Amino acid sequence: MAQTRHAPAVGVDGASVPEPQRARLSGSSLQPTEGRTGLERLGAAGVVKFGALVALAAIFYDAVLAHGLMWENDPYWTYWITKTFLITTVFALATAFFGIGLAQAAIATAVHTLILEVYYQWLSPIGLPRETQWLDFDHLWTTGVPIHYAVIFAGYLTALWMWRRRPLVVPPSPHRLGLFALVATVLVLLLDGLIVQGLILRQNPGLTFFVVRALICVPFFLVLATYIGLDGAGIVAGSGLLALIWTTYSIYLGPVGLPLGPIEYPGFEALWLRAFPGQLIAMLLGIWLAARSLGLLHASGPAPYPGSDAHGRTVGWVTPLLAGLMILGAGAALVAGVMLARQPDAPGIEVGASASGDALVVRGPDPFALGLAQPTSGTIEVQAIETGDRWSPLQSKDTMAVTAEFGDPRDGAAYRVAVNTPMRQEPEGRYTTWFGVSLGHAHHGDTGIDTPALPRVASELALWGYADVYRDGQLVAGGKPAHIMVVKKEQGSLPGQVFLSVATERKDLVGVPDGYISVIWSKADALSTTATQGIARAHERQSAAALRPARDVGHLVLFGRRELLGSAVILFTVAALLLLVTHPWPRRHVQRAG
Repeated sequence: MAQTRHAPAVGVDGASVPEPQRARLSGSSLQPTEGRTGLERLGAAGVVKFGALVALAAIFYDAVLAHGLMWENDPYWTYWITKTFLITTVFALATAFFGIGLAQAAIATAVHTLILEVYYQWLSPIGLPRETQWLDFDHLWTTGVPIHYAVIFAGYLTALWMWRRRPLVVPPSPHRLGLFALVATVLVLLLDGLIVQGLILRQNPGLTFFVVRALICVPFFLVLATYIGLDGAGIVAGSGLLALIWTTYSIYLGPVGLPLGPIEYPGFEALWLRAFPGQLIAMLLGIWLAARSLGLLHASGPAPYPGSDAHGRTVGWVTPLLAGLMILGAGAALVAGVMLARQPDAPGIEVGASASGDALVVRGPDPFALGLAQPTSGTIEVQAIETGDRWSPLQSKDTMAVTAEFGDPRDGAAYRVAVNTPMRQEPEGRYTTWFGVSLGHAHHGDTGIDTPALPRVASELALWGYADVYRDGQLVAGGKPAHIMVVKKEQGSLPGQVFLSVATERKDLVGVPDGYISVIWSKADALSTTATQGIARAHERQSAAALRPARDVGHLVLFGRRELLGSAVILFTVAALLLLVTHPWPRRHVQRAG
């Protein structure tokens, strides 16, 4: 009788893996190898592919949800590249040793998050290779840990869901696949032009906008139909991912207006409160119509998955819990969005401050010898628009209008200082100026930003620009570097709250005593920032010039409307992905492959 040959064992990725070895006659315990012995293992090729897939999905969520929506900053290319390698390293090793699954995801994400925060606390600033800054306590720990954990976890869940679906997806034939990508792209572009650009934004984004989005759509739809599938879950998830990809591209890379109009980068309100919901609708309709018209819509039935019961059903309490979290996230995001919509940010967030009355003028050769200041009086009015920190002067077009008037006891003259031109970049590139307007960021002292002669501060409002100086009504200097900052009332040993300095580094103001101007007002009469407006309150969640958390525990849970929106969207995303992962796998894909 011929011997029966057993098929080799395979991992989830389809790669063959060795069978468990037999126990030795010596009585030693069974030593299983890479098979599915208690863990959802992958073969060698699968480990590499899965680690790379997690990295791609996780860095994407980090860019769009953490930095694009929650924090509204761009840590620049070195951060993105270094972090992508870090994610790949941690999750590929975790997959190699422990397989894939929700428990592995939770633990590996915790390890990754700890390494990331330690790295940026002690080993590297962000912003390399441009102007750098060390992250403050809030962005590292208070919100940094939960937000980074959530978005990386979301990346793992996305990779896990796609990986488990892949063996069960029956892709269309190459001809029909290409046809679907083209039809879906055309439909999505037409619907976006009608719904988003025509009805919601009422603008012409330019031909280049649609060409670039077409280039994004075609490869995305090829991947969607081949690896994710075109059932209901695939279409909904694909629409959400594509809408986020478009938004990410608009945040960091792609302006509107090209090739004929002025180049403009849309702001937060236009991108998230208006364009994103419309894009999501356009993509849902476009993908569904394309799949239906080509006969590619397919259904799915339940089949067991790791963690379900014998009938392939999710444990009873999991689905209601995740659905509840999705409802909570969606509801909070809707409330925050409605509140933000009442204050459109175009072209940015209006901030300002004013001070009047008693002031001090620093005298002598050292512009930072604040103890030698003489009393005077005067006024200062500060108005500015903060357009974000997307790490390019073209993207972040801050504006300002500052007027200060005071008498200088050094020569008895009346001075007027006007600052209307932002310093988008420090002329020698030594430190960042946040494109002119900074809200709550640490500078001076040991930060490496501006002069170290002043103590480290996390000012509520700071401006860098170029000043015109008038003495007794006559212009004596134009285009001189100027710095304005408003610090907290309890900020260390500083003798005041509102500071104005002009030419304090080179001391080259001709006709002005000592060659510089340094004026300090004892207190601010009025202050308007993202914190006072309830938009973002990171500044209130930390103390000691952003080195430590707030002393009042209640301040640690203060979140502005934009932060609430970002947190709510992240909660919704993670809950939705968990629901997809813990939902039964599809048994088959009813799809014509012809």
